[in-house]
Amino acid sequence: MTEQQWHPGNLLQLSGSYWQAFALHAGVKLDLFSLLAEGPQTASQAAARIGTQERSLATLLNALGAMGLVHKNGDRYAAAEGARRFLAKSSDAYIGHIIMHHHFLSTSWARLDEAVLSGESLRR
Repeated sequence: MTEQQWHPGNLLQLSGSYWQAFALHAGVKLDLFSLLAEGPQTASQAAARIGTQERSLATLLNALGAMGLVHKNGDRYAAAEGARRFLAKSSDAYIGHIIMHHHFLSTSWARLDEAVLSGESLRR
C-alpha cells in the first residue's frame, strides 16, 4: 500500500468535501431526484412542487450540477442517469434511505472533538 502524499491542495479538498455530501443529503431529503426523474423542470417549477423558493433551489440544483448528479439544459434541470437510478424513489435500486442515515449521523461526527475530549458519547 502506498502512503498518501499530503499537501495543502488535497488537505483542503478533503476538508471542504462536506459541502458535496450535504448537497446530496439535501437533494435526497427534498426528494428532488424523484421529481427530476419525472422529466426536466425549471427551478421555478421544481420549487413550486417542493414548496420552496426558486432562488435557493436553483443554488442547490447548480451545486448538484457541479457534482454531475443533475444536468442543466437552458433553464431546465434533469436528473443524471446515476441519480435517476439510485436517488429516485421510483427506482428499485434506490439508496436514499442509506444516504439519509448518513445525514442523521453527521451531527455526531461534526462533534467528534467534543466526544474525544469528554470521553463520553454525544448520542442519546
